[in-house]
Amino acid sequence: MNSAALFLCAFGFYLTTLHPALPWGDAPELITACATLGVPHPPGYPLYVVLGKLLSIVPLGTVMMRIHILSALCASCALVFLYRAAETLAMNHGPVERLSRISCVLWMGTAPVFWGIARSAEVYALLALFVSVALYLSLCARQPGKDFSGFAWLLAGVALVHHYIVLPVLVWMLWQVRKRFFLLIILPLLLLLIPMIRSRAGVELDWYHPASFQGWMALLAGGEFAGNLLRGLSRFLNSPLQAFFLDLCALFWPWGIFLPLLFVGMWRLYRREKRCTVIYLSVLCIYAAFFLFYLVGDRDVFVLPFLLVSAPLVCLGLEWCIGKLHLTERGVILLCLLLLLLPVVRAYWRVALVRDDTEAFQYSEDVLRVLPPNALLLVGLYEPSQDNEIFPLIYQQTVEHRRPDVDPIGNGFLALPWYREKLAGKGIGIRLKPLPLGKYRTPTEWYEDVWAGIILTLKDKRPICSTIPPAYVAQWRGVSLWKDCGAQLLLEQRSFTDSYYGEYLPWGTVFLLQPDMTSNEPNSIKESIGNG
Repeated sequence: MNSAALFLCAFGFYLTTLHPALPWGDAPELITACATLGVPHPPGYPLYVVLGKLLSIVPLGTVMMRIHILSALCASCALVFLYRAAETLAMNHGPVERLSRISCVLWMGTAPVFWGIARSAEVYALLALFVSVALYLSLCARQPGKDFSGFAWLLAGVALVHHYIVLPVLVWMLWQVRKRFFLLIILPLLLLLIPMIRSRAGVELDWYHPASFQGWMALLAGGEFAGNLLRGLSRFLNSPLQAFFLDLCALFWPWGIFLPLLFVGMWRLYRREKRCTVIYLSVLCIYAAFFLFYLVGDRDVFVLPFLLVSAPLVCLGLEWCIGKLHLTERGVILLCLLLLLLPVVRAYWRVALVRDDTEAFQYSEDVLRVLPPNALLLVGLYEPSQDNEIFPLIYQQTVEHRRPDVDPIGNGFLALPWYREKLAGKGIGIRLKPLPLGKYRTPTEWYEDVWAGIILTLKDKRPICSTIPPAYVAQWRGVSLWKDCGAQLLLEQRSFTDSYYGEYLPWGTVFLLQPDMTSNEPNSIKESIGNG
């Protein structure tokens, strides 16, 4: 009964705050992959794509909303399993203690990092569900007479297909179950063949072309994302004290005033079960170390595993504190409402006020509207901004069927051989020599040269447009304004750089680059870029 009430409360809350359109980030790509059974960025997320495809055919609202609902469902179920995990650790099961645990779990569900993944299409809500279920089963294994070995091995296979970060809590769970069912882990792994099958079917969204065995292995291994751990470790070693302090603050900040309850809960569990506490603490330390050393654009989301695993201990600490205060049910309700007030206000401010929920959809729609027929569109002056530009465009073309004649080109993706091969398959031949990265002071300079190289090597009469102001042309021609370069401004919106995400958002402009822009470039540019 408590679990059902918790689910309905959480799911209703997420539905009322569901994202109305396209968020910035990976969501447009993931929605497109679900709607078309395509292959999103590594490691491909075949389970998420299949579940999203099933929801996408439900005749309810828009395709965007249906995939957003998948996140709301997974997040609500994750909170239920966190509550059940807290119940297994509880020392008292009275109505006051149960109310405190429900309130504590709801608090976690309203934390900005959790609320953000619950209201829009992202793979992390499904990850949260798997971590919560594995944690619940790990704690249940302490109790004699419960055997869920077969389900545990099957769950391990399904979870590993989705995201590798679930591995620490899976090891804890599988270490306590019978090993004779281990072959069941193989069955879900067959889902990993879906990217190869769909790639051979010729889908539009096709990262790494996993139709080949080499591309399939590169996709599953994480591709260029696999190096984030080494880069994060280098970043940490370069300034260990600063990184350690800042990252720990980022790790513990989402708990806020509940952080002392985490230590109280750990102390209470240690007094009762020392062995379980040591294992529990080890899993928490692994997730904390991963957060400290990992380096990726959305690394703030990777605080989630630590928060999820910590939740039952926080509930245990809150239960002990309420017991010491001798509060009545009315007092507990008042206390829990006060505790929920801060995260709700903070989450509302970050999610509902700071960011315009419709700007990504409107911007991509406006960009495609102003482009001339059969245009090539260059997006992304440097790698971080291009995802937020090209993914909404791919969604508009593939799902909404707008302007299929246009070919967007992500400048940052040009460093990847599979992407250049994909463009070549469309008849867009961009031939670039390896650029000497050592001579560039900033990533922006490197991508400006890449951009110039595209202009110089495209032997095509198609209109060439860009979301990037042609500043490099002004520099080489000795003029001060882009208008003097023969370019035409097709779209000018407000700048998104003052929004949440800041530097990762587009400038809100579209330029038509005239053919004469490429005819009089100095030979020094052509020599530095090369035409293959």
